Parts: sequence; structure tokens; C-alpha cells
Amino acid sequence: MRTKLGILVTLSMVTAGLLVGAGAAADGNDNGDLDLDLETADTTTETTVPTTVPPASLDDVTTVSATSERTMQLDVPGNAVVPAERSGEQIQLTEPPVAPTTTTTTTTTLPPLDQLPPGSGQGRRIVYSKTNQWVWLVTADEVVEKKHPVSGRRTWNQPLPGEYRVFSRSQFTCNIKNPSLCWRYMVRFTVGPEGDNIGFHEIPTDNRTGNRVQNESQLGQPLSAGCIRQATPDALYVWNWAPVGTKVVVLP
Repeated sequence: MRTKLGILVTLSMVTAGLLVGAGAAADGNDNGDLDLDLETADTTTETTVPTTVPPASLDDVTTVSATSERTMQLDVPGNAVVPAERSGEQIQLTEPPVAPTTTTTTTTTLPPLDQLPPGSGQGRRIVYSKTNQWVWLVTADEVVEKKHPVSGRRTWNQPLPGEYRVFSRSQFTCNIKNPSLCWRYMVRFTVGPEGDNIGFHEIPTDNRTGNRVQNESQLGQPLSAGCIRQATPDALYVWNWAPVGTKVVVLP
């Protein structure tokens, strides 16, 4: 009787051992060992590693979740780095700042002497303004070929405003009333009230002293008795430009 009880106890112990071994294998330990002295905690801590999937394109992104307190920056191809602004637990994407546009407007005001005065006629002509003491050489297609200051007379009658024609030219001439005053490149277009010829020429020289009667720096002032004095290069230009028959328009 005792022998049968011993056999039963032994069989029970063996069966229990087999059941415990089968349970250990079901836990999935790689080494197959079971440490019966290991204490298992009552709670389980789970660690979640966030995985960020890059968007297909930046245009499809509205917000990006983030757990870091650092400011994120996204590089946009062809643009500067886009700044990100923190708002709660979201990173709000902002557009890059628009570069300020500076428009510089330069207004150029042409001096009046660079433009033909109104009422200066038409066609190829010399225009002489008594008020401005200025001369323009105008081509047939209304292009100002040359302009320069002169010294004439500002009185109403020497010469009278109007339209004239060049009627004679002299490369060298002197004053009838004062023969010591002489000049070159005379281009005549009218006659004064006393019968004196009026035209364009260089600044006269007083042959008694060898000095000119005025300086070129004084051109632009009405210093003559009626003719239109010019710097020598300007007088030569007009001489070559204005043959007999050239139109001359005198403005007040």
C-alpha cells in the first residue's frame, strides 16, 4: 500500500514538472531557461518611439506635430529657410518674409533751353530767342542738331520777332561806324532800323587793343548793339550750317 502511494506521488511530481516546462516555453524566451527566483513587477511600462513619415510634398503639409521645445525649420527648395513658430503642441508653418520692394523714381527736369520754345516754326531753321539769349539749329525732321548761348540785344526792334531768310554771308567783316571792331563768320538775315545789317557772328575784336569786346563766359547776356554774338566754334558751326536761304525764326 505504501509502495503504491509513493509511486502516485512521484508520478504527480513528474507531471507537474512537465506542465511547468511547457508553460515556460510558451513565454517565448530565446534561451529556453526559466528562472524561478525572478520577481515580476505588477505594472508594465511601455516605451513608444514616434515615427515621422515625411510628407509627399511641402504643399501637402499644414502642421507638423512635435514634442520638442526647439524651433523647427524646414528647407524649401529655391527659397530661404522657412521659420517655424511654436503654438501649443503644433508647429505652424509660416511663409518666408516678403522682401521689401523699393521703387526709386527719378524725375529729370530738362532745363527750358534744352527744348524748343513754342511757336518756333517748322522745317530746317535757326531759332533765336531774345528773352533766353539762346540759339537752336533745327533739322528738317525737327531734331535739334545744336544749341548754344549768344549775346544779342533785347530791345523790341533789333531785330523784330518774326521769320527771316539768310540773304548774305561774309567770312570777315568790320563795323561800318567803328571799323576797328571786326569779326569772322558773319551770317546776315535782316537789317536794323538804321540800315545796319544784323546777323550771327563771332565775338568782335577791337583791333586797337587786340582784345575781344566781351568774354565767352558772358554769353547768354544781351550785350550787343543788335547782332548775335557767338563763341568762335559756334560761329563757325553756324557759318557752315546756314547757307543763303536758310530760315531764321526770331522769338521775343
